[in-house]
Amino acid sequence: MKHTFILTLMLMFMVACTSGGSAERPNCSKGGWVCVKLEVAEPTDWGEPVEVTITVNADKDLPDLSIGLNYDRGAIVEDPQGWEIETKERKVDEFAASWKADLKANETQVFVRKVRFPLIEKEFRLLGWVARSDLDYLTDSATVDLTRKGGEVYYSGTPVSTMPLSGLGTGRNTTSEGVNCGQGPCLTIRIADPVHWGEPVRALLQIEGRKEGDSIAFPGPYSQIAPKIDFLELGVTFSSPDPSVRIASEKGEFRDQMAWPAGNGVWWVTDVRANHTQEYTFLVDFPLEERDYYLIAEAFDPDLGQVSSDNVMVHLGREGGKVFAPSLGTPRPTVTPWPTWTPLPPTVTPSPSTTPYPPPEEPSRRSYPPPAMPYP
Repeated sequence: MKHTFILTLMLMFMVACTSGGSAERPNCSKGGWVCVKLEVAEPTDWGEPVEVTITVNADKDLPDLSIGLNYDRGAIVEDPQGWEIETKERKVDEFAASWKADLKANETQVFVRKVRFPLIEKEFRLLGWVARSDLDYLTDSATVDLTRKGGEVYYSGTPVSTMPLSGLGTGRNTTSEGVNCGQGPCLTIRIADPVHWGEPVRALLQIEGRKEGDSIAFPGPYSQIAPKIDFLELGVTFSSPDPSVRIASEKGEFRDQMAWPAGNGVWWVTDVRANHTQEYTFLVDFPLEERDYYLIAEAFDPDLGQVSSDNVMVHLGREGGKVFAPSLGTPRPTVTPWPTWTPLPPTVTPSPSTTPYPPPEEPSRRSYPPPAMPYP
């Protein structure tokens, strides 16, 4: 009886914690005098902007409070010109948006940001935060699990359901070059040589289906899914993680095509059947900056998640570019620092000396004949 009573109390405590704490998720400072809360509007639709709300309140005045939203690379936040009028020192970069606001005591301020995610079926993390020199760094977070069928939002403290079958398939596929590429169709990126500074680069993406009779099976709890040899409704993306890179399809005859918000990627749907090969060409514009740029291809099956990928690195310089392709065995270029231009020292006009130069010596009255041979 005693054990039953204790168990009942424990269950009541767990229910209370679940219904109260996790639902509100207030992330507050010690003493609870300032709090931050992040919320994501649902539903999250594929290819549509997501509305993210950061709510901040405090028990005392907090002038010049720093507030921000961090996100995974590839996401884009709307132009700061549309933000709340009370915000100041607005900044947006590759990984975060930040601003400052004057928070009044017992006042709640709400900040709404629209976020666009790249068209990749994966998880994207969002982190809302507030900071000031006299308080703790406070955060609240959420994860958006995005697929073409929509997205699920998981708040801090809630476990994210893993992609059901990604990487669990047996029986790997190989490309026509003999490269072992995974359980799905093989993706291979080829860059047309030569790569010139300041000129668009032509990139070819080849998709090879699995071999006839070599279907993919799934182990354990996923055995109820029928073995696959044809991959229908396969979502494919060709992109760069760098938003300054511009990618466009050369012909553009894609099915259900969608461009990434930053213009640095393309997503489309295709059916990849056994013993069939597809090829797509893209024009890639790199910024005029000497460094390494990556191009990535990924394929996502509606049932399995990500099934294939490939990547190349373009080592770009003013004298041209070198390509590193792991799937084709191309060696990685030796990374050496680019020569930097050293400015010439400024020309300094000497100031006249305050000490007068001594007068020249009187010339000798003796004249010597010139030497027969020059001095050594």
